[in-house]
Amino acid sequence: MEPEVLPDGDHDIETARRVTEDVLAFVFKALADHHVFLEGILLKPNMVTPGVKCGARASSEDIAYYTVQVRCTLLSADYAVQKSPNVPTIV
Repeated sequence: MEPEVLPDGDHDIETARRVTEDVLAFVFKALADHHVFLEGILLKPNMVTPGVKCGARASSEDIAYYTVQVRCTLLSADYAVQKSPNVPTIV
């Protein structure tokens, strides 16, 4: 599964983080609602980056930090993934 938030636009990295979390939450809720075997999926999500037209560039460290934060949030008790005892593989 490869949900992706495109870097088109002028959004900052915080907006990209929020949108990525929302997209992943929606996707996992839909998968759970349709009884998809979550333990069997491979997750290939986007890295969290500001838009290509954003005036504020993000450092590699910031991109890594926000990307990991989204993964941690995704795997928290607030998302549909909690129904699965095994976390999907993230590639």
